[in-house]
Amino acid sequence: MRHQVGGALVAVLLCAAPAAARDFSTESIGTSSADFLTIDVGARAVGMAGAYTAIANDPYSIYWNPAGLAQVPKSAATFMHHRFIADINFDYGAYAHRINDVSVIGGAFRYMDAGSIPATDINGGTAGYFHPQAFTWEVGWGQYIPDLSTTDSDMTMGASFRYAHSDLVRHADVFAGDLGIQQHYFNAWIPYRFGAVIQNLGPGPKYDEKRERLPVKARLGASIHPSKFWLLALDGTLGNDQEPSAQLGSEVTLDTGDVAKAFLRGGIDTRRLTNGLDGFKAVSFGLGIKTLQFSFDYSFSAMGELGDSHRFSVSFNFPTRGGPKKYRER
Repeated sequence: MRHQVGGALVAVLLCAAPAAARDFSTESIGTSSADFLTIDVGARAVGMAGAYTAIANDPYSIYWNPAGLAQVPKSAATFMHHRFIADINFDYGAYAHRINDVSVIGGAFRYMDAGSIPATDINGGTAGYFHPQAFTWEVGWGQYIPDLSTTDSDMTMGASFRYAHSDLVRHADVFAGDLGIQQHYFNAWIPYRFGAVIQNLGPGPKYDEKRERLPVKARLGASIHPSKFWLLALDGTLGNDQEPSAQLGSEVTLDTGDVAKAFLRGGIDTRRLTNGLDGFKAVSFGLGIKTLQFSFDYSFSAMGELGDSHRFSVSFNFPTRGGPKKYRER
């Protein structure tokens, strides 16, 4: 039964990519709606420029790749505050809980607040203020697949579903979902991973009589551990609202003993190069500290004339006593 479920999800994922790709042309760039669904979450992931598809292993997996939920050791909670461009505030919270040796479930919320913006009428006169907002509720599930795993590797699969409501200019409701897989080769001479995910599959919001398209994305990712303290990751992204892009990220661990660890991160996202920003503006930086069961992370991304983007994350991993031995916190 598990083999059938795993094979079915892999088949759906492989079939969904070409189906969604029908609109992945240069003429479709900038034509999707509900772009708030594409605001990346998690200071660790953003510090690595979004190269996170293959290495997602925490509650942020609900956004990046739900297959990564299966790696949560026991239970974990996280919260992120994002100081976005133009004084926009974006908050994200998530919780993941292991229900047995092979399955993890999770839930998350997102909230975006753009503040009060002056409104004008057709003649340019003052017409009061409007307050753009959007919120999203999500559930996710990650599953380890024993029948597709060996003593040297394992495969996980996952799915997430979300409901979003936006009051940006007009009211709209959104229903969407993601499908993802990960393959981990942990006993290789140089451990490596692969991941794939299709994001934001759904009918899209409807304004008046017209239904808009969602920003569908297909991501392929790979990562390697050249050493115990060094992680390299590479993603390729294809979307119906952007040109194809690549994300390269790196994380270096500074092990200070059993009490605490520090992390230095960096990455480059070629998507920002195609948006007319110079090379430095395509680079992200980040750092993190893990002490006992708490993790604190920060990331910085320059957005050119739009300003700078800062993300702050705090996470708590419940002790793993009694949980599967194969999964441990980073």
